[in-house]
Amino acid sequence: MSDRENCLRLLTEFVHTGDIANAASAAAMIVAHLTTLSDRQAQLAALEDLRAALESGLGEAGASGSAEERHVAVEDALDQARKTLASTPA
Repeated sequence: MSDRENCLRLLTEFVHTGDIANAASAAAMIVAHLTTLSDRQAQLAALEDLRAALESGLGEAGASGSAEERHVAVEDALDQARKTLASTPA
């Protein structure tokens, strides 16, 4: 299983269960994965790809209630990370 697939699995589990350990593990994996990429554009693309894949996967499953709130929070966090990375001087 790739880092991306593991991140998606952990984020999806967090959304459905609320287990913060899954979110923490996913965050650590995301940071570790981003450091292996060649440049900032690749990092930005990886964050956007992860956000889009999560949105697509969870959209099909239909999260509601607390799970929907966690889903929105995760997507917002990924978007904020991408914006922060994009605005940081190289």
